[in-house]
Amino acid sequence: MRCRFHLLVAVVVGTLFCLGAAAERERSQTVAVFPFKVLNKDPRAAHLGEGASEHIITHLVQSNAIDIVEEAQLDKAMRRLAAAQTGVFEEKNALQLGKMVNARFVIIGTVELFGFQVAINSRLLEVETGKLIIAESIHGNNDDIFELYEKLAGRLKESLIHHLSMLVTSSAVAERGGNSDTVNIIELMSRGEKLDPAYGGKDLKGANMAYRQAVLRDPNSAAARRRLAGTFILLERFDEAKYNLDKAITMEPNHAWAQSRLGYCMHRLGQESDALVAYSKSLELNPDDVEARAWYASSLLKLGRYDDARSNFAEVLKRDPKNSVAQRGIRFIDQAVTQANQK
Repeated sequence: MRCRFHLLVAVVVGTLFCLGAAAERERSQTVAVFPFKVLNKDPRAAHLGEGASEHIITHLVQSNAIDIVEEAQLDKAMRRLAAAQTGVFEEKNALQLGKMVNARFVIIGTVELFGFQVAINSRLLEVETGKLIIAESIHGNNDDIFELYEKLAGRLKESLIHHLSMLVTSSAVAERGGNSDTVNIIELMSRGEKLDPAYGGKDLKGANMAYRQAVLRDPNSAAARRRLAGTFILLERFDEAKYNLDKAITMEPNHAWAQSRLGYCMHRLGQESDALVAYSKSLELNPDDVEARAWYASSLLKLGRYDDARSNFAEVLKRDPKNSVAQRGIRFIDQAVTQANQK
């Protein structure tokens, strides 16, 4: 009889454990997406926040790896919170709502119009810890807002799927008795380099996601931020590259590569005076960097400093006679001088 009783207890406990594990697995991939906050007071722009969240929901629903909190359930929780709170746009309220609907993550964000431009910022937070997991931003012309919604939603989906895969990896490492944080940043950096075109790989987006996960694991890793910035430059997302290079340079200010790429990002963003400062620092640290000197000369050219630009382009051509940036720069200066003389 005692054996039967123990067997019954074991079956009941095992069943409850399996049900609990299933519930936890379900929660582990559940996301609550809230309407984005519109920072403009114009009531005609109020719908833009819902437009952003709807596109994100559509993209996430298409993934079998992610579950979305149903609209009715989310609305019910929002109404309950609205009785005592001012809104769901603040991080604290969003996390509280996330707990109410048993979500693992919440997505919140903002939409802001300025002139003919629009900026959309999004954040994915872990409900239990309040930790920022993913931050994505995009900006562009108002007329392209639906295209911007699509791009932002796609980035969030890719980043979230990758993050969930990393959670599985972390759990597996922990089960083996390893330190998941330490192991993962090494593994992530190695994975990123294998995929990174700068290292001979063929998957730029995959490398970008791996480096992003490495930065999330260790925000104070200057190396991870430099790798991440390098992929953002190749993706022509210069604002994000500049942000990570600024962080890396704060930690390691005398890194010539980071300074030169910071200059390049500023150059592409039209911030030529700031670009010159970064290029100058890079060339102080590494005077033989032909590429940095060519970019430096290009910024001088953009600022109309033809004599300084010509001398630096000439220095580049001494070391690299086939450098296309320097060749084009010299031709442009010659044409500009000729046209000025003809007048």
